[in-house]
Amino acid sequence: MIGVIIPCHNDKLIHDTVARLHRQPCEIFVVLDRITTDLPDYVHVVKNTEGDGFLAGKCRDMGLVEAEKTCDSFIFLDDDCAPQEFIVQAHKEWLDLDIPMITIGRRLEKQYNWRDLREYSNEMSSLGLFDSHGTMFNNASLLKKCMGIWSCNFGINRKAVILVRRMMEMYFNTAGRIFSPAFDGKWGGEDSFLSYIAWSCRINMFYLPYGSNAVLHQDHARPKDKYNLDHVDILNKEVTSLSKKLVTEKLTPKFFVV
Repeated sequence: MIGVIIPCHNDKLIHDTVARLHRQPCEIFVVLDRITTDLPDYVHVVKNTEGDGFLAGKCRDMGLVEAEKTCDSFIFLDDDCAPQEFIVQAHKEWLDLDIPMITIGRRLEKQYNWRDLREYSNEMSSLGLFDSHGTMFNNASLLKKCMGIWSCNFGINRKAVILVRRMMEMYFNTAGRIFSPAFDGKWGGEDSFLSYIAWSCRINMFYLPYGSNAVLHQDHARPKDKYNLDHVDILNKEVTSLSKKLVTEKLTPKFFVV
């Protein structure tokens, strides 16, 4: 079974999001981040009542822990996304493979004339944050690149979750999480660091082809002035730290076996 995990910091559009998922082959888990709202009975509700700032990563981890009780693979969406009617099946076909797998769907941005985000990433390349393929990298000196996970539409199976958690615990003393606590309370960056963790774990990452796997961000506030602020600095720091540790510490093949 697929579990769809949605952190919810603003209930403006969450009801439309879960309604679009209702008849798809999945269980829905909504993590309410210090808010209250009434949701349908078919939605599993998880509540986060602590913390300050933007806690999307923490909430996704809380939802993952709950979803693991009944599900084997997981899809992450944002609370303002309008998913297409076959999005779960599109991810499932790859997540069901018996290998550590991450699937990356597409997203469309309403405020950017409904263009695919890959076009948008070309614009952002001038800031040194993205290359033409939409992958994020350290804009200082680090050359190793991250695959471009978008937290609003990606899937991960249990084998990949095990590897990411093992890496996080081994190198950052962070048990039970796949999203780094370094980004808790900040805007953005947690999905890009997860990309680098997954790349470091040799996890298979697959961009789903264009089709029924896209989501539309209906009201996704994007504070452009924050692109060069703290979350990018944290990303560079965390990626650089992990890169140095991977170079100086020898990983045994057993580490990557699940």
